Amino acid sequence: MKATPRSRGELSRRRLLGMGFGLAGLAAAGCQVKVDDDAAPRPAATVSIPDPQLELPDGDLTFRWVDSGSLKALFNEAVLEAYHEKHPNVTTDYTGQGWPTVNDTVTLGIRNGTAPDIFAMPQSVPPATAVEEGWVQPIDDLIPDFDAWREQWPADALVPGEHIFDGKVYTLPLGSSLVLSQLLIYDVAVLESAGVDPERDLGSWDQMRAAARTVTQQGGGDVFGLIIPGGQRIGRIVMELAVSAGWRSSETIWGFDFSTGEYAFDAPEIMAALEHLRAFEADGSLFPGSLTFKNDDVVGRMPNGVAGMTFHGNYYVAEWKQGSPGWEFGFAGQPPQEEGGAVFEPYQALGNNNVWVYADTPYPTIAADLLSYVGSVEGQTQLVRMTSGLLQSVIPEANEAAQGFDLDPHGVKSAELAREQMRKCPIPSARNPEVSAALVEAQTIKPDFNELVQGVFTGDITDAAKAFAEYNATLNRSLDESIAEARAKGADISRDDWVFTDWDPTQDYTA
Repeated sequence: MKATPRSRGELSRRRLLGMGFGLAGLAAAGCQVKVDDDAAPRPAATVSIPDPQLELPDGDLTFRWVDSGSLKALFNEAVLEAYHEKHPNVTTDYTGQGWPTVNDTVTLGIRNGTAPDIFAMPQSVPPATAVEEGWVQPIDDLIPDFDAWREQWPADALVPGEHIFDGKVYTLPLGSSLVLSQLLIYDVAVLESAGVDPERDLGSWDQMRAAARTVTQQGGGDVFGLIIPGGQRIGRIVMELAVSAGWRSSETIWGFDFSTGEYAFDAPEIMAALEHLRAFEADGSLFPGSLTFKNDDVVGRMPNGVAGMTFHGNYYVAEWKQGSPGWEFGFAGQPPQEEGGAVFEPYQALGNNNVWVYADTPYPTIAADLLSYVGSVEGQTQLVRMTSGLLQSVIPEANEAAQGFDLDPHGVKSAELAREQMRKCPIPSARNPEVSAALVEAQTIKPDFNELVQGVFTGDITDAAKAFAEYNATLNRSLDESIAEARAKGADISRDDWVFTDWDPTQDYTA
């Protein structure tokens, strides 16, 4: 496989496998996870590329795949290495170096006709736009015996307006969206030294705040209660905290309440979450610099014992295993606002890590051959295994098959927490696929919520409630305008398509 430069924080599959990733005992959700060191080793995860069902090119060539990397890189690299071994004339070039690289590489490549053969969609581009502009091509025209292949997937896994356009399937998700994107991650030794018991002392917002104060007071100016990547995701942290207080929103359309069909950035849960986070700063419990830190700043500091807790997803578990194998950490779901309360996080069951085939790829049969494998039960089983359970598949059979092998205790625990707390919410395009036409017309609103929250913390915004209400009104007005523009072009949609009065966030939405 052709080597590609790695950005800081990118994972090395060989290093992780060499370290026995997934075999060491870890702390999870307030308790010590024990692993039997004397247990007989189980077979290592491997990728075996099947014989092609299509005629492949026989000359020397380079096939390019670009996405955001992180955990899925462990699987994607293995697949592409195995593909080169199976077909030595195919040099595979995988780039998984974060979203900025995806955004730049793909958009520039589309513009000049050199886009990667398979790619993740740039963050600012609605899939419907890419389809309308002819950037991508349907995969049901590529994958051999497509109907039989698709039967491996749950019937509702591929959604009109998200994966399916004009009756054609354009993309598949290499992973489930049943993943908690914000966990409370903590340093076991730091909390223990401060006398904080994760199972006893982190059961509510107030308890977490008190625990952070205790850690800070005993840290002598060297250790603080909480560290966050405020420069990159402070708005996301506030939104996730609001969800733990009962805010009705999902990360697919942040701020949108499907029960009313309106944005709700001015909801009381948002204001409560903002004040809760500001309280850590007022207490002196927030690690200095947190308001400007990026993700990597926090990921690099946590193993050094400088903070008791942080908010993040499970994406960095593998990196911590690689870079700081001796560091003992645990995590739990976000605590509810009130002790004894329940947290329900809405999510749209659309899957994660969608991949797309470039419309002008010179090697469509190779793309089809690769996707045929990665979207199979066998391929998805290896995805779960190679990420040690930190990623789950959309295909239940793949998740079940992976359970017979060594999975990281953190991966097992995060999957359990997701099943406990996450509930399916409505998907407007599943009810009326034409709503995707409004996304084509949608405009990016600036400043966004992250920038507004940063402004509150810096003091540039003195009336948060007013700023959030204005932002909320702008979003609602923008949606109305997008719907009107789409209707003018023939789309049969209305604002009612975004309203689901029967939605109960404590239950999976199945209508």
